[in-house]
Amino acid sequence: MGPFLPKLLRHFWAKLPYIKSAAGIVTLTYEIGMRVENELGRKPFVIPNGVDLERFFPNDENNSNIDGQTIVTLSRIDDKKGLEYAIMSMTQILDVYPQAKLKIVGDGNHRSVLEKLSDEIGVANSVEFVGSVPNMDVPNHLRDADVFLLPTLFEGLPLTLLE
Repeated sequence: MGPFLPKLLRHFWAKLPYIKSAAGIVTLTYEIGMRVENELGRKPFVIPNGVDLERFFPNDENNSNIDGQTIVTLSRIDDKKGLEYAIMSMTQILDVYPQAKLKIVGDGNHRSVLEKLSDEIGVANSVEFVGSVPNMDVPNHLRDADVFLLPTLFEGLPLTLLE
């Protein structure tokens, strides 16, 4: 909820006894930390998102093939992630790169809508809905990609972008 969370917490602060008596509040950014402190009067611990570089690292070999680009997106599949735009863009991408593939890693309540869209516009053979994968498999999907795509309509700093 980004910058809106501190004000929302202040609104419900009196009704949140467990949070009021918590040993600490953790935020991901210094900016949100300052807002929490201003709104709630408590100094939070700021622990930024991090990425395990033992697991998330680029592929040593450049396996990219100009005729067969693999585009990967990692996302919960809902109507705020902009995945419909990624699918619609495949019509233009396939004009230039006929072997291109869009791999959508993740799942959600909007999947059937996106599957129908990819079928209706004729790109279903080039769009793969991988579904949910265990966290330990995420680095492999990223290393297999020629392009990482984040078509989200509203996002702060998602962990997938850092990864």
